[in-house]
Amino acid sequence: MRIVSHLLVLFGLLTLASCATVETRPSEQLIQEFRGETTETWRGEAQLADACAKVLDALMPGLSAEKELDRQQAEQTLEDLCVRAGRPGAGRNRAALCSAMAARIGPSTAQPARLWLLRQLARIGGRECVNGLTATLADADVKVRDAARRALQRNPDRRAAAALREELEVACNPRSREPLGGGIAEPAMQVRDPAWCVALIDAVAARRDPGDESLLVDLALRGDAPLSSSAGAGGTGSTESMIADEPVACAAVAALGDLGAADAVERIAARKASAPHSVLFGRIAEARLRCAERMLASRKPSEAANQYRKVYDSAERRDIRVAAMTGMAKALGAGALPFLLERMNDEDAAVRVAAAAAAVELPGDSVTTALADHLSSLPADAQVRLVDGLGSRGGTTARLAVLGALQSPTAEVRTAATRAMTHVGNATHVRLLARLAAERKGEEQKAARESLAALRDQKSDETAVISKFDEAAAYAIGSSPAPIQAELFRALKTRQTNPGLVVMTALSVIEAGDPIAQIAALECLGAMADEHATLKLIGSMHLFKEEAVRSAAEDAVVAASLRRPEGTRSSAPLAFLQSGGPSESASCLRILGRIGEPMGLEAIRTHLSATAEPVKEAAVRALCDWKDAAALPDVQSLMKTSTDATHRTLAVRAYVRLVRLPDAQRTPQQSLAMYDEALTLAKSPDEKKLVFSGMADLACVEALDRLEAALSDATLQAEAAVALCSVARNVCGGSPDRARAALNRVREYAAGDAVKGAADEALKHIDRYQGYITRWKFTGPYSVSGKDAGDLFDIPAGPEPGFDATAAATASLGQIEWRDLPVTDAKSPWLFDLNKAASGSNCCVYVRATLTCQAAAAARLEIGSDDCVKVWLNGKPVHANKSFRPLSEAADTVNVALNAGANDLLLKIVQGSGGWGVCCGVKAADGGNLQGLANNAP
Repeated sequence: MRIVSHLLVLFGLLTLASCATVETRPSEQLIQEFRGETTETWRGEAQLADACAKVLDALMPGLSAEKELDRQQAEQTLEDLCVRAGRPGAGRNRAALCSAMAARIGPSTAQPARLWLLRQLARIGGRECVNGLTATLADADVKVRDAARRALQRNPDRRAAAALREELEVACNPRSREPLGGGIAEPAMQVRDPAWCVALIDAVAARRDPGDESLLVDLALRGDAPLSSSAGAGGTGSTESMIADEPVACAAVAALGDLGAADAVERIAARKASAPHSVLFGRIAEARLRCAERMLASRKPSEAANQYRKVYDSAERRDIRVAAMTGMAKALGAGALPFLLERMNDEDAAVRVAAAAAAVELPGDSVTTALADHLSSLPADAQVRLVDGLGSRGGTTARLAVLGALQSPTAEVRTAATRAMTHVGNATHVRLLARLAAERKGEEQKAARESLAALRDQKSDETAVISKFDEAAAYAIGSSPAPIQAELFRALKTRQTNPGLVVMTALSVIEAGDPIAQIAALECLGAMADEHATLKLIGSMHLFKEEAVRSAAEDAVVAASLRRPEGTRSSAPLAFLQSGGPSESASCLRILGRIGEPMGLEAIRTHLSATAEPVKEAAVRALCDWKDAAALPDVQSLMKTSTDATHRTLAVRAYVRLVRLPDAQRTPQQSLAMYDEALTLAKSPDEKKLVFSGMADLACVEALDRLEAALSDATLQAEAAVALCSVARNVCGGSPDRARAALNRVREYAAGDAVKGAADEALKHIDRYQGYITRWKFTGPYSVSGKDAGDLFDIPAGPEPGFDATAAATASLGQIEWRDLPVTDAKSPWLFDLNKAASGSNCCVYVRATLTCQAAAAARLEIGSDDCVKVWLNGKPVHANKSFRPLSEAADTVNVALNAGANDLLLKIVQGSGGWGVCCGVKAADGGNLQGLANNAP
């Protein structure tokens, strides 16, 4: 016994030591433990409460921070702890943590922390926090009070429901509020706040406690009678003391509907029957509907149907009647059909359509038969809805009804029936739908074409459907007029289910058919022809005498050829180029030009001097329509040698188009030289005007000289002035003074208001971007492993003032290599795409410029960045914006003071991901242009 006694004493001492260790454990270790990251120690009730208090006290400074960003870490930590505490089997931990949170939701805690604590209590709170939440219902802070209401609404303890009822009685019936801990009663808080009353009603209703019905009835009838004593102690205020506010009564009625308290709602309806047009009466109708829905959900269809019928008979509002009618259909099923058929003749169109919509959802073949029998006797709008529904129901009865509706005298009904044929039709209706598509117009024609293309036979498998449709269509094509043939080919092109049969049918039609059918067949061939069919199609070119048919044939060959692999697309037209007559050869040349393969260009070159005029004409036009710069030498030669004015104009237009194509290897000056040569070859003012239109894209100062020289020529003045305005805008970033001088020349010569307006707009553009920096040096990119863009914003590197290279954790942060930042857009040289210089993610670069001022001046920096930016002027920080955003000019404006002489401007641009760029303008303090400012290389 003595040994056992000693062991017990030793065990007790060890336990106390263990507890002492736990109590002195830092809060960070407790957080890790409560998160499940370390082994959890068993604690007694007092010790557990103390540990929770320590954790919350450690988190409170973060939870109370003013800025949302500063609260995020603490909020996330507390949320993690609450999620784990709310897991099954952790009831002790949950209760202790909730008690600790409830103790800290009072007015002495900062609002952000109170709201976050209440949010967690709404998720996991139970009996232990009801008293604290109840006291908070009287808080002066509206947001806190409402958060406490939501927490009580979700609290599973019955005392939470009682607290909400008590607060509702106080809010709706002014009286003194009894303090929870005794003492002197305090006046009720905001007893005349309807919004608070409505919120409390919603909370009470959300708990779905049948015992709340009496209170809600009293609230709905206030103004008729005071709160009854059955609603709770102190609920016997006089009528005069009650709040006569309609939203409260409406909310109470709605809550009764949510509870499914049908008898209570009927009592209110009887008391309010004298005011059928009031807002409250509408809420009563809605509550009746909700009661019926609860009956239906409880599998009481007969009771629900009776309730729906009462609502329908008494409702004034259309939406209520429609909802009640739809509910009856759900409750009675096929038994509701007589009622719905009667409603389909209602005076209200919305009711008629809704009745038809509900009827087509009823189950059973007998319903389909009844609907088909009554279809023709109904108003047109109800017929349209029934036809749609019959199409979806399918079956022989529905098919016959839909076919009958195709003959309706009302266009809307016929259109609906045509669409329904998609579902009820089969291959036997192919000719019928094609005829409708050919004969009808507008929406009917559109519906017929859509149904024909989507037609499916519901009784056959997919393979059989394909075969049946294509066979039926091919048969109908052979024995139908051209318009119907055209519609069938249009459907076959859309479906593309049996290319072999379709191509064979189309080839037979193009050889001997009406032009309308031929064109449709050719379009079909363009989408489906293989190489063999393409060759056969080219071989039939001589058959096409009409220009429209020949053009459609060329389109078909091009479409079919472009579906083949590159390098083989030109083989078919090349094979017939030599063997056909002039007309066929011309077609082949046009086709080769549109296909655009190098072998086609070679063939076009050889036919530029053809003796047959159609062939030569086709070769010239194919060359001038060529899609890339490979044709430039040939076009230039054509400009030099052609004696045909039309061909030369085509060549000039083609030359300008090809020079304007993007070419990374060609400088603006080289493009200008090409335009200069074109001007020397141009023999008419019109040809020179074409060249000027191309020069408008240039971004080189030398182009201004050429265009200014043309301003004195009256025949060229307008086009030269327009082009000059464009070039001036393009070069204003690097040469604003030269661009401004050229635009002033335009204003001297230009006679038209439009040209002067273009010059004025260009001058405004120059003024807007004067002072924007176009020359930077940059260094970077800099990054740190494991750090994102937000971290890098606060980590100094390389040239940043205050950076200590010797203390840097990463040696690479101290490496500085200044390089010229390349211009990425010659037309907007102040906008820099940093991805072109230092691509990456979660990194930063520094850009530097030297601003030289003739005299000290107040200035304004207009900064755009993608993403974050920091700015230093002459070594001093002047701006910082930790925003992740796209590049936008003047997104930030900063007032600064520039010294006389050189000023060093340094920007740090942090990249998250995606776009990355910078721009910066230097303006006068009032936003105007700063005189005597130069941007020099640093």
